[in-house]
Amino acid sequence: MTVNGQRIIDHFAPQAATEWSGSIDLVGGQKYNISLEYFERFGGALAKLQWSGPGIAKQLVPTSALYPDAGSSGDTQAPSAVPNFRTTVVDDTRFLVEWDAASDNVGVAGYELRLDQGEWLWSDPGARGALV
Repeated sequence: MTVNGQRIIDHFAPQAATEWSGSIDLVGGQKYNISLEYFERFGGALAKLQWSGPGIAKQLVPTSALYPDAGSSGDTQAPSAVPNFRTTVVDDTRFLVEWDAASDNVGVAGYELRLDQGEWLWSDPGARGALV
């Protein structure tokens, strides 16, 4: 998480729900550029932006206190699930999976595939299949 480009929290790793915190002095009534990044790998991702201060108990930052960044991409929704996911070739040592493109209000950056509990495989946004 950064506030006006200053890194406040730097812990971008797979983990169970965990609270991380940092502190910064802010001036009431002034707008700040806040960037909060998180990722979801197995489902159940959770991100909450909370604040506290003198005389203010820790609480969720109300949406009325947040404003869009003029340079933001406007990506406000998760992409759809890939439609028509299927296995097309199977032999003794490999198989081919294929899918149709997912949709998103801004764009799909790529696809991640994982077989059993193995390594994650990354595929670019134009890919429509992978040999596993």
